[in-house]
Amino acid sequence: ERGELQHLHGCGSDSGDDMNYYANDAIVAEATKALVKSGTRIFQSFQRKTEAEQVRFLLSAFNPPRNAVVLDVGCGIGEVARLMNELRPDLKFILQNISKSQLEMCPPFERICSTAEDIPLPDSSVDAVMACHVMGHLDKEKALAEFRRVLKPGGLLFIYDITGGEMPDLGYIAHEWKGEIATGMTSFAIQKWMPDFAERFPNIRPVIVKEIVA
Repeated sequence: ERGELQHLHGCGSDSGDDMNYYANDAIVAEATKALVKSGTRIFQSFQRKTEAEQVRFLLSAFNPPRNAVVLDVGCGIGEVARLMNELRPDLKFILQNISKSQLEMCPPFERICSTAEDIPLPDSSVDAVMACHVMGHLDKEKALAEFRRVLKPGGLLFIYDITGGEMPDLGYIAHEWKGEIATGMTSFAIQKWMPDFAERFPNIRPVIVKEIVA
């Protein structure tokens, strides 16, 4: 099981091709089911004490406008969107994921199976874009350009991710971010299947980036 979960995150790969970890959807499905069976439904390395607390924190930091249409990029199984929607029923979520198997596990929101660099939505069609722990699997500049394309003028881009020079060893592209380091987090979730995470990657930190699109 540990090997399957590491494959999902990209850990232990020597290929250097950090954007192909989701290419085999059968492996993604198997690893995702193992994570869910272990009690993990939100696939983020750094979280608050519980997943519910994590989502409350993210929603407070995100703070999308009332009645916003929110595109959740790399949505996993849609648990963040589901819990946010319970707290903010006014929000309408569109879930995007390259993994068909993960989308099939999502709640019944609108769903899009695509890459994050080529999202089949019209220009200026959403009020907010949320990307949590996904950017290290993407071409950063192409993805950001696509997020800005689908956002309405004045729309909100919210990124919750990780930063630190050790990320290639984690199988994650080490994008640089000028953002706010998120405090009050631990790596308990990832330690379920990588107990030595904190020792192996002591300089990796969670970061929040927000942008209002012109």
